[in-house]
Amino acid sequence: MLRLASLPLMILGLGLLVGCGEDSKDDSGDPADTDTDTDADTDTDSDTDADTDAQTVSVALADLSTTVTHYDYVGETATIRYFAVLDAASEPHVAFDACDSCYPADKGYSQDGDNMVCNNCGNSYAIDELGAQNGGGGCWPGYLPFTETDTDLLILVSDLEAGSYYFE
Repeated sequence: MLRLASLPLMILGLGLLVGCGEDSKDDSGDPADTDTDTDADTDTDSDTDADTDAQTVSVALADLSTTVTHYDYVGETATIRYFAVLDAASEPHVAFDACDSCYPADKGYSQDGDNMVCNNCGNSYAIDELGAQNGGGGCWPGYLPFTETDTDLLILVSDLEAGSYYFE
C-alpha cells in the first residue's frame, strides 16, 4: 500500500528533476554521464537501481519480482524507458516501455496481473510471452535484447539507443 501511495510523489519528484518539454532534455550526448546513484534517473517505481557503464546497463536479478519495475536510461537523444519483470516461472522478461505501433502516444505499459497492458490501445500481453520480436506488426512491447548472468540482466547501451526513436 505504501508503495502505491508514494508513486504520485515519486512521479512529481521525477517531473521536477526532468522538467517539461523539449528544452529540458539532456543535450550532453554522453550516456556515460548518466547518474545511476539516484532512483529518479533510473527507476520510476521501486527502490532498485540499474547500474550503467559505458557499454552495458545491469539490472540485478535479486531486485526483480513478478511485479514490473520500470527504468529510465538517459540516452543521447531521449530518456529511454524500459521495464523488467519475472514471469510465474521466475524467468526474466525485458521490453521497451513503448509499443511498436502506439509509441507516438508516449503512454507505455502497465501491469494487470500476469499481463502487460498498452496504456494507449488497451491490448494485453502475457508476461511470459514478452521478449520476442514483433513478427506481425501492430501493437507489441518493443523488443529489447538482454543477456542473463547468474546475478544480473545485461542490456547493451547500443540496444537501448537503437530504441530511442520510441521516445523522441
